[in-house]
Amino acid sequence: MKRKSFFILIFLLSQCILPDRDKQSISFNPDTVRDEKLDVIKVIQISDHDIKGKIILLKSDSDFVDHLLSNFVVDNTESALIHLSQDYLVGLIIIENESDDPEPFSIRNLNLQLDGKMLIPLKPADYPKQVRCFNWKGTTKNFYNFVAISAVTVYTVSAMFGCLEGRCEGMEYLKKETDSQPPSKAGGNYFSDLNFVTTLEFSYNTESEKVLIKPKSLSKGVVLYKNPFPPENIKDYLTKGNCTIK
Repeated sequence: MKRKSFFILIFLLSQCILPDRDKQSISFNPDTVRDEKLDVIKVIQISDHDIKGKIILLKSDSDFVDHLLSNFVVDNTESALIHLSQDYLVGLIIIENESDDPEPFSIRNLNLQLDGKMLIPLKPADYPKQVRCFNWKGTTKNFYNFVAISAVTVYTVSAMFGCLEGRCEGMEYLKKETDSQPPSKAGGNYFSDLNFVTTLEFSYNTESEKVLIKPKSLSKGVVLYKNPFPPENIKDYLTKGNCTIK
């Protein structure tokens, strides 16, 4: 009976499972950053000759549970914005060229005053590139697969049978081998990265002082400002644990 159960265990452990996804990309553009789903801090009207428009300053309005879960799963624009909102304000720009000719729009018009603080949009080179979170799900699968792969070797089977009969020297050796090759170092296609990396992409990518707006057209964009205000409540500290912004 012992040996039958043992072979069933070996069969189960020998079935590797596919690695968990450990990277993704999230785009911040006017189609994904919608003011009706976020906390509108302020709407600022802007104009430049025949160009008129507005900047909608936004941050996350997520509840306590969403803040907590975002430290484990960054799966959409809203959960990524929970992290960004601690250090950044998002500006949704909507401008319209009402003339019949192309018109230049000065980027300086995006400089804002908010509660006595000067807000200047970050240059694209200074935008955060990713949110990195410890990959709990993938690491759990790593451990299972590491055990599965090592358990089907002839030496492992012999060591287990030997230990059932009271001779466990082989199992001690296996334990040392396992300790020297943790899941993070084990190679092969069955292993996920220890970190889940969410790459951030933004629609605003110009370094120019002026942008040419087409005639009779509506243009939209997303810019980031440094958040000049200190954390307000316990929710603002929840994203400082498992994930980091880089």
